[in-house]
Amino acid sequence: MELCCITLNGSTKADFMKDVIDRLMAEREARLQEIEMHRGHIGSLEDAIAQLEGQVKGLEKALEIFQKEGLAPKENGQQKPPDRYALMTLTPALLDVIQREGEPPGLLPSEIATKLKEGGFQSNAENLYQSVYSVAMNQFKKGRIRECQKAGKRAFLRR
Repeated sequence: MELCCITLNGSTKADFMKDVIDRLMAEREARLQEIEMHRGHIGSLEDAIAQLEGQVKGLEKALEIFQKEGLAPKENGQQKPPDRYALMTLTPALLDVIQREGEPPGLLPSEIATKLKEGGFQSNAENLYQSVYSVAMNQFKKGRIRECQKAGKRAFLRR
């Protein structure tokens, strides 16, 4: 049995096929990288949507309160707006704190809990720190925030 090799511009059929396969594999890899890039954009958009949804919920609650009770209570003759986190649930409030202030070296869970309390966040949890830590880790695992180390402890940053 005799093997026949076709020569195309000085290349054998096997060389030609290898070149085609290499090009196809390179094109496939480029498409996979493009998919990952788009997934990152989608993740960022999902984060923005989650934050906006939390803000909308807070605004809806504020509107509901104002409609039920009239205007906000006055303080020193001025209308006092509701505290930023008073009408929010923990996840959107935590994401808002990290989006606003989560720059390097990051925020410790205790710092996030303090900022939430200062912003009027109300919680029935016995230990807000544990709740903040748990929610922050969940958001990190979902890719909505980043994790880092601050003073040897786990801290969190905005994306």
